[in-house]
Amino acid sequence: MWGGFTLRGTSVPLERLNPRHGILVRSWLYREPVYSLTAISGAVALLVILLMVQIWLLTATLESFLAGHRETALPAALISALLFLACLGLYALVDRMDHEARKN
Repeated sequence: MWGGFTLRGTSVPLERLNPRHGILVRSWLYREPVYSLTAISGAVALLVILLMVQIWLLTATLESFLAGHRETALPAALISALLFLACLGLYALVDRMDHEARKN
């Protein structure tokens, strides 16, 4: 099959013009690298780290609250809410990138 396109999982020959010599050169196109999977893996790793920090913050705040230090509860709740919003944003990003990767 001759042409300038690739098929997933296959190699497609391509005849192209060599700009230096002005002759046709036969080469092979390979499947394009999947950058979205790398980005999804990185976002999921960051998501896991943020969730671990949020769980640690919850346990530290609960221990502090039960020890009688009530002033730490509100700042910890606000930080936990920010972490939740960050995790929600990362989840939306991963979901959108996964949807785009599956569409292609």
